[in-house]
Amino acid sequence: GSLSLNPNGANPVSATARDAAGNTSTAGTHSLTIDTTLPNAPTVTSAALTNSTTPTIAGTAEAGTTVTVTVGGATYTTTATNGTWSLNLATETPTSGSLNLNANGANPVAATARDAAGNVSAPGTQTLTIDTTVPNAPAVTSAALTNSTTPTIAGTAEAGTTVTVTIGGATYTTTATNGTWSLDLATETPTAGVLSLNPNGANPVAATARDAAGNTSTAGTQSLTIDTTLPDAPTVTSAALTNSATPTIAGTAEAGSTVTVTVGGATYTTTATGGSWSIDLATETPTSGVLNLDVNGANPISATAADASGNVSAPGSQTLTIDTTTPNAPTVTTALTNSATPTLTGTAEAGSTVTVTIGGATYTTTATNGTWSLDLATETPTSGSLSLNANGANPVTATATDAAGNTSSPGSRSLVVDTTPPTATVRFDDDSIDAIEQSGAAFTISGGEAGTAFTWTITSAGGGQVTGSGVMSGPTAQVTGLDLSGLGDGTLTLTLGLSDPAGNAAAPVTATTQKLTATVEK
Repeated sequence: GSLSLNPNGANPVSATARDAAGNTSTAGTHSLTIDTTLPNAPTVTSAALTNSTTPTIAGTAEAGTTVTVTVGGATYTTTATNGTWSLNLATETPTSGSLNLNANGANPVAATARDAAGNVSAPGTQTLTIDTTVPNAPAVTSAALTNSTTPTIAGTAEAGTTVTVTIGGATYTTTATNGTWSLDLATETPTAGVLSLNPNGANPVAATARDAAGNTSTAGTQSLTIDTTLPDAPTVTSAALTNSATPTIAGTAEAGSTVTVTVGGATYTTTATGGSWSIDLATETPTSGVLNLDVNGANPISATAADASGNVSAPGSQTLTIDTTTPNAPTVTTALTNSATPTLTGTAEAGSTVTVTIGGATYTTTATNGTWSLDLATETPTSGSLSLNANGANPVTATATDAAGNTSSPGSRSLVVDTTPPTATVRFDDDSIDAIEQSGAAFTISGGEAGTAFTWTITSAGGGQVTGSGVMSGPTAQVTGLDLSGLGDGTLTLTLGLSDPAGNAAAPVTATTQKLTATVEK
């Protein structure tokens, strides 16, 4: 016959024995199985990336096959029990070669399976990358100061690493996508612990990064300070009254805070350096709005302070009154004096500061209730030295400056200082006065000056006295119609007192005549 075997299956075998005598035994039988089918290539299912320098390699293969694994110059054998196999390179002994892995790089792995028939599979492969390099510590780049009690924490880390953040007793995990990470503590759920932050103080933050190989970095840290305390309201300390249409506004606030000031429809921001702030409305540019001040009226100011945490104070306020109206010029009411250091008086806008210049000296005073006064004998000049013309004209100028700083045009006057007493002579118009003349006597003053005031007294040696007064309208004056009938006969003495408009008084001058009523002149 001709041999024809089943190449992948059972082949019955029968054998008989015949001895020399020709006796033939019963047949012995056997089933011969022929298997020429190769097993499938094993798979390597263990992680292709690890931080272990002697990792465990594992995979799958045809159940019961002998798996031969080659890696790092060493060959190992194991059995695929129930279709899986595993090799712990830390403990297994190579069947050949010596293990020498690249501890920071790629290591090719090849695995073949040999079945019971001796068929050997094609190799299954993997590139095993060992990475023992620890990532850099993450950075926490979000603000270290906040007024939020559940802030967002963010930072940077090696791209793709898993970032573990611990804060306030809670632990969170997130991924550093493209090298950045972020955790919103208001919405994120901790992987461990319960969040309990200090709402007005320091909160330590620690963040580690674990790469795909399992290497974990050292911790990046930050002290997150939460501040929910509002700053005090700023104060506006600049003058509440000004004559500037674009004044400088200034005040105080928490040192370092950002001050937001609103006035005239415009908003400005500045910093309270050293606890004080200032905004020059003539030069500053508003952050919003357009400045439109009432240049003769009230302008409300509101100022708030925002600290570094973002807490905003209650507003501080002021009413800024702008007054650009100039006061009326003061009046000087003193024009003539006999004092070498007189008192000057006048009128001006009530409450204004009056600046008076006279004789080379300048003085300041206040127009209380609309009047002012300067005693040149006692006042000290604010500038210059007083030197008056003691017998002549002295120009006086006075300006008024109101509380807003507006200064009037000057009021002026010529102050005449006159220290010379007046002079004049006097005489009765009659050498004697009889009974007829006694009811219409007269006397005449000569050599005087207009404006000189005079007083007179006529006394009789026979008893009695009459008096009178008047003002000279020119160099001479006649007093007529004097009724002397009440005086006794005898010598009449006329005593004349003189006082000029400056207040200078002359020594009395006299004249006499006789009263003789028993005799009538013919």
